[in-house]
Amino acid sequence: MCVCVCVCKERERERETAGSVCGGRVFVSAVALAHQVTSMEHGSSTSEIEVVNGKLKKELVVKEKEDEEEEKKDEVKEMRNAKLINNEKEEELKVKEEEEEEEEEEDSDDDETEMDNEEDEEDEEEEKLKELIVDMQLVRDYFTPGAENEVPLASYLKAYVELNKFIKMLGKFYYFVSLDVKRKIATLRKKMAGENSQYYVDLKTMIKYETENGLVVEKSMSGTEALLMLHRGLEFARDFMTELVKEKEEPKLSEAASRIYVSTTGRFHPPILRETFSLVLRMLPNRATIRSRVAKENEEAEETLKRLLPEVIKSVTETYDVCQRIYQDYNLLNLP
Repeated sequence: MCVCVCVCKERERERETAGSVCGGRVFVSAVALAHQVTSMEHGSSTSEIEVVNGKLKKELVVKEKEDEEEEKKDEVKEMRNAKLINNEKEEELKVKEEEEEEEEEEDSDDDETEMDNEEDEEDEEEEKLKELIVDMQLVRDYFTPGAENEVPLASYLKAYVELNKFIKMLGKFYYFVSLDVKRKIATLRKKMAGENSQYYVDLKTMIKYETENGLVVEKSMSGTEALLMLHRGLEFARDFMTELVKEKEEPKLSEAASRIYVSTTGRFHPPILRETFSLVLRMLPNRATIRSRVAKENEEAEETLKRLLPEVIKSVTETYDVCQRIYQDYNLLNLP
């Protein structure tokens, strides 16, 4: 009796040890079955041993399946970790690319500023040789649309560069307007000289290309957006010149200019900017003073100006109307 109790206790300790070492339900069960087989007396039947062996095999199969499932879970976990690492790397790369783009834009702005300064110096030298501060003949000729109503970008920008001299001449309050015009022109020239320059020959080709490739609204200004801003300004310039050519000083040019701005370019400006710029326009001198400035206070040159202004207005109107139709065809007139 005592011997049997000792043997039983010894076997229980072995079972506990096996369970604690392997830490698995299946393995503990398998060990228990193995003990059952070894504890059978020599007189036990073969069928009883086979039953126990069968149970043992089933438990081992279950154990193998559980091991396989654990391996699969580990693989999935590794794959997820690898994916997370790749995502982090992609995010870091994206951030780096954005930083590089910002640096390029800053460098581009610096280059544009240098170009602006160089152009200002060239303009001053050229103006000394010209009869008028603004070459109205050039504005008239280069704003004229083509035979098939195309608007060549090179001609459009050349005419606008000359027209921008007129904006600068109005006084220091209009310097920021002139600077904004220069930036829009620089944006278009950069695209005209870029790797896709073949699509930046005329307005219709440019808009078609940028529309079909989803480039109209980008992080940086598109060619379509830049020229639309210039187009809106051209409407104001046309109506302003129409007032400038009048001999009568009533209504005052300053009042007329303020009204024109609100009904043209001002429609696309936020209220606070619209109010400020409208007030600035009210500080303009009269018509005779501005015409005299453009003509460098030369009476003969002023007569030339008066003769050319109606022709300039006609060309500007034709170009404006063609551009308006193209933007309207692509439903792009109301871009922010």
